[in-house]
Amino acid sequence: MVTYIYEDAFKYCDKTTSMSLPNTIDSIATYAFNGTGISEITISKSVKKLGSYCFGSCNKLQKVYYNAINCEKATQLASCFDDALKTVTIGTDAITLPPYLFFGCDSLRNVSFSEPSSLRKIETWAFWGCDSLKQIELPASLDSIGDYAFFECNVENVTIPESVRSMGSACFASNKIVVNFL
Repeated sequence: MVTYIYEDAFKYCDKTTSMSLPNTIDSIATYAFNGTGISEITISKSVKKLGSYCFGSCNKLQKVYYNAINCEKATQLASCFDDALKTVTIGTDAITLPPYLFFGCDSLRNVSFSEPSSLRKIETWAFWGCDSLKQIELPASLDSIGDYAFFECNVENVTIPESVRSMGSACFASNKIVVNFL
């Protein structure tokens, strides 16, 4: 049974266009899928750790279904994904979005949350620099938004549910924004 995908395991396998990961995977190391030709990927609820750039330079990666329950990033200051990413769906089991998860994904336009959502926290810098992200409706389950979580995005409209108890420093700074509190 496969539980760990090692560093550089599929690096530069640009002819690899699709991949179905088993639900037994708990860690994906740095650069594991870097430079592959995959167009979409599911991060299952079993994943506990993601390495920096594990899906970096995946220029065809358009969709990510992220359902990890309590995943952490192996290192800070680096995204897991490339800036070609356009759509992210946060699954019903995800509780926390780790720091820097979608950091600098400047083509990311669509972030949706499956219902019923279990998401409680969006960590520091999670969506920093996603400057194609114009609108986001956060789920009713959300408790907190970390420092700089949506810093330097171009969010114009955000819906923040009444369940949010804390919003970090500059979490929406450098946005031209209309905020809707529910």
